[in-house]
Amino acid sequence: RPAAAAARGRAARGAMPLSPIANHALCFVTSAGAGIGAGFFSCVLSSADKQKQENGGKHTKRSGRLLGFGIVGSTLFGLGSIAGLFFGPITTVTIIRAGTTLPANALFSQLMGLRPLVRDDYLGTLACVCGVVCFACFQGQPGKPVNTQDFLRDIVTPWAIAWESVLGVTMIAAALYMMLQEALGIQMQPNRKVFAVLAVTACASCFMDVAGKGWLATFHEMGTRDAFTSATFWVSFVANALFLIIMRAGTIYGCAKCDVLVFMPLNTVLNVFLSVVTGMVVLNEGRHVLSWPGIVFSMISVIGGVVMLVTGPARTVEDSEGEEAVKVTDLPVDILPFSARAMTCPTMHVSESRSTLAEDASAGPPSPHARHADGAAAARASLKS
Repeated sequence: RPAAAAARGRAARGAMPLSPIANHALCFVTSAGAGIGAGFFSCVLSSADKQKQENGGKHTKRSGRLLGFGIVGSTLFGLGSIAGLFFGPITTVTIIRAGTTLPANALFSQLMGLRPLVRDDYLGTLACVCGVVCFACFQGQPGKPVNTQDFLRDIVTPWAIAWESVLGVTMIAAALYMMLQEALGIQMQPNRKVFAVLAVTACASCFMDVAGKGWLATFHEMGTRDAFTSATFWVSFVANALFLIIMRAGTIYGCAKCDVLVFMPLNTVLNVFLSVVTGMVVLNEGRHVLSWPGIVFSMISVIGGVVMLVTGPARTVEDSEGEEAVKVTDLPVDILPFSARAMTCPTMHVSESRSTLAEDASAGPPSPHARHADGAAAARASLKS
């Protein structure tokens, strides 16, 4: 009866529900668009930062306009994944978004002249695309959109409460641990700091996705106008905004304080894994899965492609005749809606250090005659003084 009353209410307001296949298609399109847009605007921000560095660390009018354009665009497309959550489950949105952001980043980096494509870019893109397509196929027949009653019922099941408790305790413990270490002036080990920040950002991302499904569920049931009168909408919306801020602040902190080439791959992988598990445990999104082995190996394919796209260019060094050094800021690690490239990363002069080592190796150890001559010269100098 409540479902029938809600359907009559939507019909009275002129809201025609979409078919499950249409919802699935729109989820795929909006999530992929959000990922591609995030990858494009991160390259715009990288281009603005590159022009700033070439101008002696000061923005020109053009780079300033690019910076503003990139910030606005990356913010909008970063929030664009909410549209995907409106049409589909968290698991599908997460996989599609992760599987399109970094391939788009690599492609636009090439088009904008930021860096050349390497072998890992092609292989990583292929792995991501194949993983996304297979995951969408193995996900099964898309179910109906979640309404408020379904959402409130799913988040209080024993499995959901247990998983949410684990995420909450982990996030709070990691945050308190970092705050205590900094308050006592204790220098944290690099690996411990990375995993502490990862625990905060990944758990916050899971809570953010669940809260987003909560306030979007009120739109499905009540319509745009009546949703604003629902307590579920406002509680979920505030929680969504709070965990979004925590996640973005933690990610920017991790890029600034940790090794970015270690932090970003692990951050992406952990976010994908925990978000998928959260959707399946808390919101029961795994009830339509056709093949669990297919889902698992699809996730492995996407995660492996993401790791290759992030770490592959970082391992690429200039050849013996290379003219330029490899810069961390030229690598496709910026996939944040709020760019972490404001945090300037050091330059890795790979070719310079390699050539110096090569010269030292080719010179070989000093000969006994050379050591004897040096000792004699030192003795004569001491006698003169």
